[in-house]
Amino acid sequence: MNSKSQMLFVVWSLALPVLYVLPAIVGFIRKKRNKWAIFLLDPFHGRTVIAWIVAMVWALGDDTPDSTQSAG
Repeated sequence: MNSKSQMLFVVWSLALPVLYVLPAIVGFIRKKRNKWAIFLLDPFHGRTVIAWIVAMVWALGDDTPDSTQSAG
């Protein structure tokens, strides 16, 4: 291995785990109500691209209650 490929390996070794749990990180930073559910979705289903996208959309989504729902 040359130094360029070693550096690329190090960068990917650090970046991929962060990318994998990015929905959970975003959920915690944004103080989502369901941050723990987003966190648990990552390790159990995050390997599939669809579940990762769902978790990311969930983490980025609005947390305010729907105004059409009744309070009663």
